[in-house]
Amino acid sequence: MSHAQQLEDDGLPTPAVGPWGERKYRLVNPRAYVRPTNKVVDNFLGDPDWRSGWAAAERRGERFGAFIADVFGRKMAALKYIYSGPHDMVEVRSADKNLPLYHLAFFSRHELGRKFWQEARKYSSEQRELF
Repeated sequence: MSHAQQLEDDGLPTPAVGPWGERKYRLVNPRAYVRPTNKVVDNFLGDPDWRSGWAAAERRGERFGAFIADVFGRKMAALKYIYSGPHDMVEVRSADKNLPLYHLAFFSRHELGRKFWQEARKYSSEQRELF
């Protein structure tokens, strides 16, 4: 069962964190995940066919984490959650080296949830501190 399906079954607001959000997966190496024997992303998405989409996305120059986050968002949309694309997510980066860590998203079936998310995003800052 995929993480998206678990959200559907539980009916609870659960943070959606990719498999690379765990400490041992922080340094994302797409080649490791693309191997058919590696089931981490298969299990996260509930779909072993994501690899063909990644091959096309990689040729277009997409980053691996952004691609997986978008696939997850589309899976949530298939479960009737509102999702209009990666621009609905916030990429969180490390403070020390500005490396991408994870994508933060909010999924709701009601337009009011989307409005709350957009309002909350207004008060987040992409600017890094100088000192």
